[in-house]
Amino acid sequence: MSRKTPEEWEKSFFDNHYVDDNGCWVWNGRKSMFGVLSYDKPSQYYYVYKYFPPIKRYITIHRISHYLMNGRKLLPKGMVVRHTCDNPPCYNPDHLLSGTYQDNVNDAKERGRFKPIVPPKRKTACGKGHLYTPDNTYTYVGSDGLPKRHCRTCSLNYVHMKRGKIVE
Repeated sequence: MSRKTPEEWEKSFFDNHYVDDNGCWVWNGRKSMFGVLSYDKPSQYYYVYKYFPPIKRYITIHRISHYLMNGRKLLPKGMVVRHTCDNPPCYNPDHLLSGTYQDNVNDAKERGRFKPIVPPKRKTACGKGHLYTPDNTYTYVGSDGLPKRHCRTCSLNYVHMKRGKIVE
């Protein structure tokens, strides 16, 4: 089996879709386990590497589309490809814009798709129920570089237990 020329590969890339009601080109090819559209089968590595050397091994379809339709120029560091149609499977070049991550977040907020990551509520007491007060809390930096804290009452109780003393 002979390999495709860059022109044949590009044509097959842009022919692998169907058009939905909004004019979106919806990818018919493989999707990753996260639903991200990807072009990463071993037979496809050859074309991505040989004809588009700046592109990495695993790349999403809309980024390849943006790359091909914008003079084969890679996005500058810190830039992302945004969908104006709010349809992640779409790779229609007319629906893609470049912008910063913050631009993308702002788009999501305007369209009601933004789901901020809310950190879990910080515990106010240890597992035994002792409150984490400034007097009862031992804080330090763990081996992973993150701040840690322990209950002083529980630590003292553990030491007393190890030494055979009765803990009330």
